[in-house]
Amino acid sequence: MKRAAAVDIGTNSTRLLIADVDPGAGVLADVERRAQVTALGRGVDRTGRLTPGAVERTTRVLESYGRLIRAAGAEASRAAATSAARDAANGAEFLDAASAALGFRPEIIDGGEEAALVFMGAAGRSADSVHTTAGSATLGAKGSGRLRTCCQGTSAGCPPPSNAPSGAAPPSPSTCSDSAITGTRRPRPKPTANPTNRLWPTTGIR
Repeated sequence: MKRAAAVDIGTNSTRLLIADVDPGAGVLADVERRAQVTALGRGVDRTGRLTPGAVERTTRVLESYGRLIRAAGAEASRAAATSAARDAANGAEFLDAASAALGFRPEIIDGGEEAALVFMGAAGRSADSVHTTAGSATLGAKGSGRLRTCCQGTSAGCPPPSNAPSGAAPPSPSTCSDSAITGTRRPRPKPTANPTNRLWPTTGIR
């Protein structure tokens, strides 16, 4: 078992998960879960920039998460920022402040990677699964989203991609499609203490 930490810097909330992980056995045991509503993306649609107040709220939370990660003795850590930091003109400046607060540098991930991580966190891994088809939808806080569908297996029940030649062999081990969803609006979410595990596939644990 190795101890790892993941930080999700979202448009509305900032989340932390520290866990002991055994990738080979597919076991993840929580050590610490935290979630704080930081509203990093408030006003970005209107101004194209992260506000000083939003940056201060978020970095204050990241500073506390950094202390928890160090106290827990995490061997691997990853922090990822999504839509708000991605769309803001001062996103790179925010990363500098976040790095100083957290103790290591977060990265900004694109919508495709975000959808892939959400899918992997939601679907998990099943060692005895021969054929699986599953999907996940990520509804963004600013009215956009991503839909990801994956088919895993080598049986005839797992069809080739839609653009594959007629008679092509089934994909192995998996085939995924990723598409944007536009025009989706959702109410402002209420605070929650139930973060997803979506960053675990790329924390560096092997």
